[in-house]
Amino acid sequence: MYLSSLLKKNRHCVEVFIQNSSDIKNLINGIDEYRPDIIGFYCTTGIYPWVLYTASFLKNKFPKIKIILGGPHPTFFPEIIKESSVDIICRGEAELALLELLERIDKDRDYTDIENLWIKKDGKIFANDVRPLLENLDSLPFPDRDLYIKRYPFLNKSQKVFMAGRGCPFSCSFCFNARFRDLYKGKGCYVRLRSVENLISEIEYVKDNYKLNTVYIQDDTFILNKKWTLEFLKEYKKKIDLPFICLIRADYLMRRSLVF
Repeated sequence: MYLSSLLKKNRHCVEVFIQNSSDIKNLINGIDEYRPDIIGFYCTTGIYPWVLYTASFLKNKFPKIKIILGGPHPTFFPEIIKESSVDIICRGEAELALLELLERIDKDRDYTDIENLWIKKDGKIFANDVRPLLENLDSLPFPDRDLYIKRYPFLNKSQKVFMAGRGCPFSCSFCFNARFRDLYKGKGCYVRLRSVENLISEIEYVKDNYKLNTVYIQDDTFILNKKWTLEFLKEYKKKIDLPFICLIRADYLMRRSLVF
């Protein structure tokens, strides 16, 4: 939804398609009608076999359309670019990289040196480093919730997801964050927060324009910054005043919150 809102703000067209169970016909029909220049897949390790199967099917059906993979699996296993159905992968944060890719394609310019992207062209792979982390999260437009809801109204649940920031300072053995920090070493502050005003404004907008009974703040650890959290809770009570769910670490309920 963040990718869509940024691209639409810059006059690009975006659509989403969800494959209905094992029936790929609805996906084919939707793409055939929409005729995109690029098809993107969000790819985790758990679903990458399906992604490659579907990408191969679509590449055979629409050979001129470029296929790009983003998400955790291509970030940590970029060799997936070698698959015949994959033209581009994105490692790490994708907003600025994808926008730059579309801008260059529109202008018929070379795009093999775009940071965050690995490009396969004429049998050669161009493996580019990641760009600095996006420092000012307030600079992003609010996520494009209509992207899903207009095409798939059943997704308009009364609980909506929000993100207050990006990054986590911990190195839990079951989580990707330590490796992600290594990828971005020297590329800026890894843990970043939106301003309280920006997040409250988004929740207010959603409350005024969509069905909203419960707010789900999906950050890995919501209470990292004590000063920010207390300011947010004060504004939330005053302007939103709905039940909300968040994720925290139990040990941070027992000690002073970290300030980064």
